[in-house]
Amino acid sequence: MEQQLPNIDFDDPRARNRYLITGGPGFGITTTIKELEALGQNTVKEAARQVIHREISQPDSTVLPWKDRTAFDDAIAKLKVLDYEGTPAMQKVFFDRGLPDLVGWSRYYHKSYRRFIGVMEKHPFNRKVFFTVPWEEIYEQNKERPMPYHESVRVHDQLAKAYEDMGFEIQFLSKVNPKERADFILRQVLV
Repeated sequence: MEQQLPNIDFDDPRARNRYLITGGPGFGITTTIKELEALGQNTVKEAARQVIHREISQPDSTVLPWKDRTAFDDAIAKLKVLDYEGTPAMQKVFFDRGLPDLVGWSRYYHKSYRRFIGVMEKHPFNRKVFFTVPWEEIYEQNKERPMPYHESVRVHDQLAKAYEDMGFEIQFLSKVNPKERADFILRQVLV
């Protein structure tokens, strides 16, 4: 059964300067965000990574994506709202993933995202979203990212479809070094 999608108000003034950079895990999102930060841009770190770092150090924690996806997504949503509300609305800010990612991840795991619709509608982003593309040469499977490359590609596909379904305009980033990616993004947001 297809779930209702959030109605994102791209004309909301709060959306104008909030840009998302997303894609499948391990395809250079965080590296691109770090490059933008090095260039003096306002950035927000990935909430999922912060939750994983916090929870993986607690042996009994179940708030990890491979243990309890629902609890993990709830923790991410709370952190993403705090991140969003803590950013200046009148300055450009680049987010390492965002609330709309929850739709793609929920679809990937065949879970409901209904509980996130209201929070997504209250925290809009710019219609233009930047997507990294599958890039096996830079992909690293590790303790924080245990999923194999082919699964990361499937996540990428679910995320891209979800963003497209929600009305975002996807700008795919080329397989180039982080500086070139950051320069491309900055050129696009100045248009």
